[in-house]
Amino acid sequence: MEKLYRIKEIIEMDYGCEGRPENEKAQVMVVLQGSLGSEKCIKQEDDYLYQKNISEHDLVNISADGKLEKKYVFRNVQEEDAQEIIEIEQICFPPHEACSPKNMTERVQEASDSFMVLEDVENKNIVGFINGIATNEEKFRDEFFTDISTHNCSGVNVMITGVDVRPEYEKRGIAGLMMLEYQFRSKKKGRKKLVLTNLDRLTPFYERMGFVDLGIAESNWGGEEWHEMELQL
Repeated sequence: MEKLYRIKEIIEMDYGCEGRPENEKAQVMVVLQGSLGSEKCIKQEDDYLYQKNISEHDLVNISADGKLEKKYVFRNVQEEDAQEIIEIEQICFPPHEACSPKNMTERVQEASDSFMVLEDVENKNIVGFINGIATNEEKFRDEFFTDISTHNCSGVNVMITGVDVRPEYEKRGIAGLMMLEYQFRSKKKGRKKLVLTNLDRLTPFYERMGFVDLGIAESNWGGEEWHEMELQL
């Protein structure tokens, strides 16, 4: 199974007063993040990254010869993604938990500023996505799942209403890497906090991502008992 990393930053090398030797190609330092936020640095030739169109925030692996390989890219959701996203949602969640096609289409259309997808570079399939409702409210309630009018694009908090990864792409750390990127994008938009609800078995995963367990949520979506968790950005 491939080991994936998110490119956090690409830093130009400092060659000091003497400058870069004439026979040496320009290199950069690439800061990579693992699925739980651990970091490592790797040197790469600047020309190689340019030729391969490898940029900050891409998901990459490291080949046997030590070069980065671009595998997946993050982007904002587009209206034409709606049907594929609906199909992924139906695969990832049982009927009593899954978002309805109508509500998901509304999220794509009306809450695209907090809807991020991950795309496979090779086949252009959507690998996974995170979507949420921006609001100034502090606590999660079930209406965020069903009432798109609760979305306030200037809201300081995001109620995460879905974290989906296609089953065939699981066990690669993709959910954690998606969450790292979603945190970055939310903070850049001026958001202050992420809030989500999850089943008990997923609480340790989100705790490793930095979320704090607030206990049993008021939400009883799908007739289930959920934990409410939050992350200060």
